[in-house]
Amino acid sequence: MSNFACMSHHAFKRVGQRTLMTWKEVANLLDRKVCVDSGHLPGFSRHHFVFYSSMDQTCFVAIQDVRSGTVVTVLPLTYQARLTWAIPEETCARAKLLYEEYARVEADKANVLEERRKAANAAKIASARSFVISMHFVDAEGQYKTQKLMSVRAAKYDFEIDNLIRDKQLPDLLQNCLEQSSVLAKSISAITIRNGRKVPPHYIDLH
Repeated sequence: MSNFACMSHHAFKRVGQRTLMTWKEVANLLDRKVCVDSGHLPGFSRHHFVFYSSMDQTCFVAIQDVRSGTVVTVLPLTYQARLTWAIPEETCARAKLLYEEYARVEADKANVLEERRKAANAAKIASARSFVISMHFVDAEGQYKTQKLMSVRAAKYDFEIDNLIRDKQLPDLLQNCLEQSSVLAKSISAITIRNGRKVPPHYIDLH
């Protein structure tokens, strides 16, 4: 949905002074019609929209020019009654119900996004059940090559490479693997740990 509501300088200040909401939150409710149009003065395009603020636990009135989208000001109900007309309780009740429905839908959307995030993380972990330790070297013909030294269960280290690196047994394990290989130590340029193909490798200091 495109954003239509915009705040005049006066409205921007009044939102901060009179409510606990931000101007963006107020504009969002207006754009998404989470408010009740209580009417306008004859001959004017400035409509008085009643919206509910959960943080303030009360309703306010945003006076908005429906042609330009500009919010002229935001009024407490008492100011609204003094300046133009009083807002009936039924209108406030409708505005609150609209907000509660809107909040429920937004919460459902947030829950769906959170579930998707968890599923993505679970898939990432599932694809990285093991940490693969490899050495990178130059062979006798001058070709750059990579050879797997060993793999260790990622779950043992809570899927954190730093935990593996802090393992005091890691240097001995690496040394044993290197001794069993036919690669000369001086030809080894790097040793890396990777937990998944899409994740950049972590380089281990050889010195």
